[in-house]
Amino acid sequence: MKYLVALIFAVMLMLLRPCAAQTPQVPDSLTARTEAVADTAEEKVMIWVEHRPSFPGGEDSLMAFLRKNIVYPPNARLDGISGLVVVSCIVEKNGKITNAKVAQDIGGGCGEEVLRAVRKMPRWTPGRQRGKSVRCMVYLPFNFSLEEQ
Repeated sequence: MKYLVALIFAVMLMLLRPCAAQTPQVPDSLTARTEAVADTAEEKVMIWVEHRPSFPGGEDSLMAFLRKNIVYPPNARLDGISGLVVVSCIVEKNGKITNAKVAQDIGGGCGEEVLRAVRKMPRWTPGRQRGKSVRCMVYLPFNFSLEEQ
């Protein structure tokens, strides 16, 4: 029995050793792009900052804007689709919204509808880090509910 355990252990070590010796190969084009973004402080997108970006008028105004500008997609309503859609975007140093993308979708055109409304938003107050405006990633959730209609 001891020999069997020792043999299994030895085989496992031999199988794991080649994996540990491998190093990932990153294409040169990707490496150059990553370094260029990392070297330019202007290009960094912050997630955690001292002062988060804010919608004009605050959180309540943001929710009012979304409720006013988002229309429940007819196909989603007919199919009984409801749930949470999350859109990610970048608030630039000047407050403009860029790079809006659907991060979580429920289908039926709901993600596209939230994305359309986010692209219509006015400029935000940008995020600030160490007293300077910075680019900042923001996640905007919107709940589609058939009961509230």
